[in-house]
Amino acid sequence: MAAYIVVQVGVKDPVRYDEYRKMVKPTLDSFGGRFLVRGGEVENLEGGWKPARFVIIEFDSAAQARVLVGLGGICACKGTPAGYDPY
Repeated sequence: MAAYIVVQVGVKDPVRYDEYRKMVKPTLDSFGGRFLVRGGEVENLEGGWKPARFVIIEFDSAAQARVLVGLGGICACKGTPAGYDPY
């Protein structure tokens, strides 16, 4: 059964974030993850939640997602820049 990681991202330093972004896909690939949603405009249809950037990652199983999360999630990418803030 598929499993998903949902991430709300705030970008403080666009240049450093772009460097980090390039490291994420190879990390996800090694855990069998793939992007379903990555950035783009967010339109809130209900409530007050307003994420600046939104990401949904799909895995073939919850076990694969758990391994990545157990290693620190996508923040585990080597050289994670200070400009990346997952909250």
